[in-house]
Amino acid sequence: MRKCTILGALVGCVLSLDHRVNASVIASDNFESYSAGSTANNLNGGSGFTGAYTSDNPGAVNIATQSLNYTNGALTLSGGSQDLQVTPATTANGFYSNAGSNIDNNTLNRTFPQQTGTVYFSFLLHANTGATSNNEFFQLGFAELHTQQFADSFVFFAPIANEHGDRTVEPVFRLISACCLAMLLSLAAKLSLRGAIAIGAGAQLEPGSLYGPALVTAHHLESEIAGSPRVVVDEELSRYLNGRGYSDHPMIETISLKLAESCRSFICADADGKLVIDFLGHATRQMSEAPIVDMVKPLYEFVRGEHEKFSQLQDKKLTARYKRLLDYVVSRLPIWGVTP
Repeated sequence: MRKCTILGALVGCVLSLDHRVNASVIASDNFESYSAGSTANNLNGGSGFTGAYTSDNPGAVNIATQSLNYTNGALTLSGGSQDLQVTPATTANGFYSNAGSNIDNNTLNRTFPQQTGTVYFSFLLHANTGATSNNEFFQLGFAELHTQQFADSFVFFAPIANEHGDRTVEPVFRLISACCLAMLLSLAAKLSLRGAIAIGAGAQLEPGSLYGPALVTAHHLESEIAGSPRVVVDEELSRYLNGRGYSDHPMIETISLKLAESCRSFICADADGKLVIDFLGHATRQMSEAPIVDMVKPLYEFVRGEHEKFSQLQDKKLTARYKRLLDYVVSRLPIWGVTP
């Protein structure tokens, strides 16, 4: 049985060691400034954060009228009159419980300024009572995602090895899901976008500057292979997502395998056999609500218009590229309930 959990006031702080210990608050939110019953997705209260809350499952994160308190001896903590209520998805084959994995990913995210010291979280948590299993857990984590820009190109990269020696899958999942939304939103806005995702060795010679085979592979796939608006997936990354041995810890290994399975659900073979991000596939549809769904029709009309335009101009190269994209879009329209 799935559980409903409640988070009280969330606080982050950094500690630096000197002749004495000093702590300063980085960011905090007590959820008191929000309307009860509203989704936390896109809320931007609190202080110190650099962005609003984002969620791949907005219906699962809501502001609730409930007070959480903690007392232990002289220590008394109050979470105020409102809290964040997290209700995991329960569908057997839904995006957040992919293929019956019962794992919810990216339930809630928020950014704060980059830190170089040790960071701690403090919060009040209440888990509703009910039947549980040994595999149920609630996890907080950091997303170490970096950006780099070359002219009109943007590079996003993250390490896959963590401090415990595990090979992680979460950064791959974040990049893949972000590419899905970027493709969908850009085409709906009449802006063609192409890209690539690769895995490999790399190094930062300075913050935000990536060098190495991973960047070379991604650049090659984007500039030489992608051609039409699409995001090409490196075959080595596909092998990584189909592999095993992510961690020596059995539970972490199981979670990583399920998350890799979710990643694979966002990838398909294009008409030319190249692996690409399936940005209009079932996985993207399952994580999309009305505003995103409403963009599919304008996306289709833009792609069809571009194909017709280049066909009339007798530009064989661009006509062929947009024909491939148009065929892909038309094949996915039924998933979104859109009629050509």
